[in-house]
Amino acid sequence: MTEFRCTRPDCYSPGSIGHDNYKARQGHYIRAETPDEAARIMLREYADDSAVDVQIADAENDYLSQPQRYTRV
Repeated sequence: MTEFRCTRPDCYSPGSIGHDNYKARQGHYIRAETPDEAARIMLREYADDSAVDVQIADAENDYLSQPQRYTRV
C-alpha cells in the first residue's frame, strides 16, 4: 500500500492561504492501493466536500508529488 496526502480544497475560502496553495492545507494521510481509492475514502468521509486533492507521500525519501484533483460525480 502507498501513503497518500489528501487535502480538502472546499474548506478554504477565496482569499485564504489554503485556497490556492495546497502546501498550506492540513493534510490527511491515507494508505490505499491507488490515488483513486484514497480520493474515494476521503470523499466518503467528508460527504459535503465536492473535491479532494491527492498526492503521493513518501516520507522516507522526502517526496510529495504534485496534487491531482478528484471531484465528486
